Amino acid sequence: MALIAVLDDAKEGLPARGQWLEAAYTVTAARSVEGLERLIRMRPAVAAVISLDSCVSPVGRRSVLDRLSRAFPRLPVVVWAGPRPDPNGLLQLGRYPAARFCAVGPGCGGELLLRALREAVASGPGRIPMLVGRVAPRWAVAVLRQVVDTVEMCWTVDRLASTLGLRSQELNRRLRDAGFPSAGRLLHWVRVFYAAWWTGEPGRTGVTISRQLEYSSSQSFVRAVRTLVGVTPGQLTDLGGLDWVWLRFLADHPGLVRSRFHPIHRQTGTSTLSAGASTLYFPADVQLRRPA
Repeated sequence: MALIAVLDDAKEGLPARGQWLEAAYTVTAARSVEGLERLIRMRPAVAAVISLDSCVSPVGRRSVLDRLSRAFPRLPVVVWAGPRPDPNGLLQLGRYPAARFCAVGPGCGGELLLRALREAVASGPGRIPMLVGRVAPRWAVAVLRQVVDTVEMCWTVDRLASTLGLRSQELNRRLRDAGFPSAGRLLHWVRVFYAAWWTGEPGRTGVTISRQLEYSSSQSFVRAVRTLVGVTPGQLTDLGGLDWVWLRFLADHPGLVRSRFHPIHRQTGTSTLSAGASTLYFPADVQLRRPA
């Protein structure tokens, strides 16, 4: 299950939290904004959940969303509103760029929250299994999704094979038959996908990213990335980040490419791996009024 970072003031108000959120995701919570930033910096969280109240900027202070968007501009953030959302807070959400993913669901059940989280997680590396799914066998795509969604598990080949009920040799053979790299190399690619997504964010450094991805040191992290894609982590941002690594992955595995498979760049130049536009989720019976 993907790792979600939750600010403690949002945690208690989430609908049927045990039934919905913790049943679908691994949840780690922080009691303060500083603690939340530290969690995101040190653990491989793929999204964050905060409350709408945290988004309202007190006089002379930046809101939580301000701080997160500056430190981690690619991190999907789901904003949870209570039964009576503050209209001013909702209006403030419009100040953030479309790359931010904000969802609010006053008075709704867990289904709406999970829908918002699914779409938030399916940005960045979380979208790669969807793209590969156009051409690869379902079984292989399911393996890729398992590894991408649970990067915090720090999979080894033997443990992944055991989880799937296979021997390591059988897992490698089936992946290669599907056009994928071996299991060990696939695990390496997934870590580099995340490294490319996170590199360049102001709130992260090479040291913190190497720790998140369980490399023994920042030096081994740099060597591993250079061995796989031929450049250092620091060069990834200038080359195009995750988009560039994704294209390298396809180039190295031509068995995944078919005539009906279109490159990830749209004609506008916007990558399909970028986070989606900001979205507001509400139950059908909720009406919002602009403040007087």
